Amino acid sequence: MAFVQFPCSSLTLRTTSRSVFTAAPISASSKLSVQSSANNKTTKSTNWVASFNSKSLSFLLSGALSLSLSLTGVGVSEAKVGVNKPELLPKEFTYVIDVAGFLSDGQERRLVQEIDNIEKDTGFKLRLLAQNYPDTPGLAIKDYWQVDDRTIVFVADPTFGNILNFNVGATVDLDIPRSFWSRLAGKYGNIFYWKEKGEDASIEAAVMAISNCLREPVGPNNCSESQMNAEETRRKAIEIIHLSSKKRTAFGEAALKRNVDIRSSLRSAWHCKNTLLMESVLLFSLLQ
Repeated sequence: MAFVQFPCSSLTLRTTSRSVFTAAPISASSKLSVQSSANNKTTKSTNWVASFNSKSLSFLLSGALSLSLSLTGVGVSEAKVGVNKPELLPKEFTYVIDVAGFLSDGQERRLVQEIDNIEKDTGFKLRLLAQNYPDTPGLAIKDYWQVDDRTIVFVADPTFGNILNFNVGATVDLDIPRSFWSRLAGKYGNIFYWKEKGEDASIEAAVMAISNCLREPVGPNNCSESQMNAEETRRKAIEIIHLSSKKRTAFGEAALKRNVDIRSSLRSAWHCKNTLLMESVLLFSLLQ
């Protein structure tokens, strides 16, 4: 699964990935820990969830290394010196902290708007930290973002291959299948994806997938692989349309260079029954 268990020492993880952060242990907020029940009938699974959330938050906020998705389903944690650099935090509050410089200003603004819409529509808080360890605020983000049970801390760090790392609050864990996070990391976080498309593309795709997942009605099929595939198909269609527009624009520009007058260019295209050329000339002229 893509939940990162952030142990306090160099231990074998029970997750599909490497830890986002490594450091000396800290005490997590009680809001982020699943309280263990005194009832003897409480299952081992519930106890494991409590231990998982408490340790993972401590490990994440102490500052450490990125998660690396393992095909075998087992990741190995490497202990690193903890990081706490509040000086790397922005002066003004924001949902997105990009200390690694993966995002353009425009991308950052769009992600901030999307995250704000998610919180307004669903009540869940998504927070994004883009880093290259050890250049990270580390522990400082806990108080800065007031991380609680309804918070998803998304750390984008390509240090160990897979760029997508998540720490999920207990309330989110109840609504979102754990398999969703591992599929998300496997699809958009693998090194081949972000090496080809860029770190920014991985981050944006992950945020949109999380947004769609959180908006789905809770049920046996929410955030399923089919839903993720449908979203991927939609994204690719948009990319194709955008690329097609660029090609048509370039085609129209070339036509106008040969014939500066737009009407003459359209007349020539009409006589040749060349619909693509007509669209290209019109599109390019409208963009001027």
